[in-house]
Amino acid sequence: VDASGNVYVTGISIVNATSSDFLTIKYNAAGVQQWESRFIGNGGSNNDEAYSIGLDASGNVYVGGTSFGGGTSLDIMIVKYSNTGSVIWEVRYTNPEAREDEIIKMIVDAAGNIYVGGISTYTATQKDFVILKYNSAGQLQWARTYNNSGNNNDYLSNMTVDVSGNVYVTGSSYVPGNSSDFVTVKYNSAGILQYAYTLNAGGDDIGTEIAVD
Repeated sequence: VDASGNVYVTGISIVNATSSDFLTIKYNAAGVQQWESRFIGNGGSNNDEAYSIGLDASGNVYVGGTSFGGGTSLDIMIVKYSNTGSVIWEVRYTNPEAREDEIIKMIVDAAGNIYVGGISTYTATQKDFVILKYNSAGQLQWARTYNNSGNNNDYLSNMTVDVSGNVYVTGSSYVPGNSSDFVTVKYNSAGILQYAYTLNAGGDDIGTEIAVD
C-alpha cells in the first residue's frame, strides 16, 4: 500500500494445466481497479509464479517470482513497472550451473535498490542460500551464495535490510549428526560477508523470521 492508499497486489494466475503467469493489479483507495499487468515468460508455456512485491519512493512497482527459462530450469525473475503499469524492465537470474533458483523474499528500498533472498541448487553443494542486489535500473550489483562447510542443504527462510543497506538472512543448514541448525548471515551493502552464525539447540532448528532494530 502506498502513502495515498493505493493497493498493489501480485500473485499467480493459472492459465491452463501446464502454465501460469505473474498477475499484478493496482487498485485506488476506493477499491477501483486502475490497471493489471501480466508477465508471460518463455512464450507462455510454463509456470511463472509471483511471490513478492515492493514499491520505491517514486511509486514504481517491483514484482519478484520464479520463471522457467529456456535451458536454465527455474530462474528468479524481477519485473519493474511504472506507477501506471507499464513495464520498465525485466531481469532474470540463473546460477552458473543453470540449475534451479527460487525466490523466497524480496525487499525494495526507497532508492529502488532490490534485495532478493532465495535458494540455488548446485551439483556439489546441493541447496545454498542466494542473495542478490540490483540497482533501480535492474543492473546486478552483486550475487552471493552461502554454503555450509559440509556441502549439505542450506534453506534460506527470511531476510531483512537495515537503513545502511546491510542484509541479514536466516534459515537452516543440514549438519550430519545435528539434523538442521539455525544459520544467520550478514552481508554489508557491498555484499561482503560480515558473519555467519549457526546454532544447534538439539534436534531440528530452523530460523523462520528475522528483524533488525
